[in-house]
Amino acid sequence: MASGIEKLSGKRLAGGPASRAELARLLGVDHLPPPVAVRSVGWVEHHVEVELAAAEGVTVVFAFERAAEGANGLFQTPHLNAYFRGGELPVEVIEAILERAPVRLGPLTIEDLGAILAADPQLGGAGLALPPDVNAQARPANQLDSWAAPDAYADFFAGGEIARGQLDSIDPTRLFQFIQHSDSECHQVNPHGVIPILALVDYPWDDRIRRLGAPVEPHATDDDGSRYGDDSDSMVTTDLDEQDVVLGNPQKLRDVLEYVTEHAVGSDRILFCSNTCVPTVIGEDVESVVREFQRKSPVPLLYLTVTPKSMTSVFDSLLVEKRLAAEARSTTPDPRAVNLVGFADDRATREVVLLLEAMGVRVNTQLLPALDVTRVEALPDAALNVFLPNQLWQHLYDQVRFKSRVPGIAPQAPYGIEGTRRWLKAVVDALRLDTDVGAAWSHLLAPHDADLAAVRAHAEGQRLGLVVRGEETFYLTDPSRTWGIPLVDVLEEAGFGLDVFLLVHDRAGARKAAASIHERFANPTRHRITGFNNDDLLRQKLAASECAAVFSHHVFDWRLTQAGKGRFTLAWFEMGLDGLQRTLARLEGLAATPYYRRYARFLQRTPEGLRQASAKGPTA
Repeated sequence: MASGIEKLSGKRLAGGPASRAELARLLGVDHLPPPVAVRSVGWVEHHVEVELAAAEGVTVVFAFERAAEGANGLFQTPHLNAYFRGGELPVEVIEAILERAPVRLGPLTIEDLGAILAADPQLGGAGLALPPDVNAQARPANQLDSWAAPDAYADFFAGGEIARGQLDSIDPTRLFQFIQHSDSECHQVNPHGVIPILALVDYPWDDRIRRLGAPVEPHATDDDGSRYGDDSDSMVTTDLDEQDVVLGNPQKLRDVLEYVTEHAVGSDRILFCSNTCVPTVIGEDVESVVREFQRKSPVPLLYLTVTPKSMTSVFDSLLVEKRLAAEARSTTPDPRAVNLVGFADDRATREVVLLLEAMGVRVNTQLLPALDVTRVEALPDAALNVFLPNQLWQHLYDQVRFKSRVPGIAPQAPYGIEGTRRWLKAVVDALRLDTDVGAAWSHLLAPHDADLAAVRAHAEGQRLGLVVRGEETFYLTDPSRTWGIPLVDVLEEAGFGLDVFLLVHDRAGARKAAASIHERFANPTRHRITGFNNDDLLRQKLAASECAAVFSHHVFDWRLTQAGKGRFTLAWFEMGLDGLQRTLARLEGLAATPYYRRYARFLQRTPEGLRQASAKGPTA
């Protein structure tokens, strides 16, 4: 059934009456009397959304996404996860949906739902509305929304900043030649120097901490021996001047694109055109110029604007079109081979590859954050895609899986001892290999037993802290929101006690949030959950806690230093057995460091964050 949907990938298109009627039937509400009705449906990048009027004044939006391990929703089928956001559904509507929808949707895939919309003669027609983003204002604020957000003092995970920098998490070093349509000041946003600049947020993809102590690796080179990125044409800019800004100058972009497409013949680098704020503000028609050169460019030409929606589909031509072409050309895949998707090509992943080899599994290629045409074209040679659960890259995963004949799994990533064992078993089971996983695992674990036991013995009795807002408990319960790292599982298995500080606004919300965290604990008696509802109370509880360090992605976090606490982030965690030993050694070293406990009285701050050297604080 999944045919005629190639042009849907990455698009946002509203369906007409035919789509609304069919989705109402599949959802199981077609027999319900008014005011229950499907008001709008739409294909949104790589999933389907349905706006449902469920009662007088009550509207929700259903999303149908590809099924994923551990996904939460109203119901799941073998291929789909269905959830809704917005208001509360009446009981009779929920009962009708649960009775009919799982059966009617049972055999369908996300591609099948896309085919329904693709067959709609009015798809994308003028005047058709997409389902609204009904909870856009309900998410917790971050520093990008407002520096004056009332609960910003309790933001330790920096979700907004990390989402904003997601394009930087992809490694396109070899892949792209950048064309930036901008004024020269655009290049001065980030300072440059002879050493890497320390950002204000610790991004989980930054591996500077994880590289400490690792052997120095030679720089990757092109075929001619030059380092990637040394080409003088790796960045080309239109360099708009004041007159261009006032009068407009689309010819500058045309000239640059003419130059780079002429010189792209025989190159393996994709062209990446980034349109910035100034051309957008002055209303220059950049997109039509780019489309013209996309048609005649000898290599793919990707286009990115300053809008967030553009970021979700910028790699679509590579991850969908190039991949599907490769699948059409490919022969029979290796039944023992997998592609690792979302796993950085670093020391820990290479160690995990060796663990897979011990299980009889061969890694065919790795994709994301590394990204180039060769890797994409190699994907069909494997029998299975293994995805690292990562909500921030889900739109990229959807592009890899769209209409693909290579099946995929996304088991909880191999962090911790038990997590690594489960992950290896999940891969072996998905490939249906005859490997004796138990025996192979015992052989792999034996050389690490003594070292891991010693490390865990040191962790016993040590405490670490986690601060979350009640709306963001998913950071502790859903590893896909923390770069695939199950924070609670790894820390608890290592023997650490956890102090969880939970921002709550009411008793009902506090009980619900605390219960969701408590359910994640394997040994709840070792941990403490305590609530707070203002900045002063959080400061008091941090200072009084026995924990030696607290999780925070914010660099120079004075909320912690003034409380006498160290700081750790996702960048400290590594997968696999060797990676676990390095992770725990870092955490234990941090917990044993007395600096902040000893000198906290000199690190006090005013409520505005200004230094208050005369104040007294906790001492060692």
